[in-house]
Amino acid sequence: MDNASKPGNQSDKIKVDKRINQKQFIERKFPRDSLLNFSPDPVAIIKDEYYQIINPAFTKLFGYTQQDLNNKLSFFDLVQDCDQEKVRARYESYLKDGKSPCTFRVAFLSKNNGLIPCEISMARLVYNKRPADIVVVRNLTERLKNEDELRKNEEIFRLISENSRWGISIVKNGSVEYANKAMA
Repeated sequence: MDNASKPGNQSDKIKVDKRINQKQFIERKFPRDSLLNFSPDPVAIIKDEYYQIINPAFTKLFGYTQQDLNNKLSFFDLVQDCDQEKVRARYESYLKDGKSPCTFRVAFLSKNNGLIPCEISMARLVYNKRPADIVVVRNLTERLKNEDELRKNEEIFRLISENSRWGISIVKNGSVEYANKAMA
């Protein structure tokens, strides 16, 4: 066995050094907080109910900036008045029970006072050596619009099929799922 193929030779050391340098590069280039920037969904870190960090998707959807955070933007500032009590009770229950993650729906207010239906997921973490929450927000606007459109189409289908003189059925995997009166 020649020196080049022995374990611990110079080429092995170079490979290890490259990995260390790559890891150091990643840590310098992508600090922990900036990883939030890669999410297409709005993400925030909340500590003592105040936003600490928001990602660009959060700013894009809601209009709030780092300056707003510096002015003590509370998690509850985005909740409309009629939902304050319900959302506060849910948040406090989440903190008390310690069940993580926690997911629920809420309509958030954007900076321009637009109402955006959202689903939020919260999980506990440690931020700057203190308990905090990471909050991932999913904008439900399109989903709710699609669900409403589906309901309307289902209602139209139901009206047409119930009032049709022709037999209409839906068969799935060889089994009749639906049959109107004319088909029965």
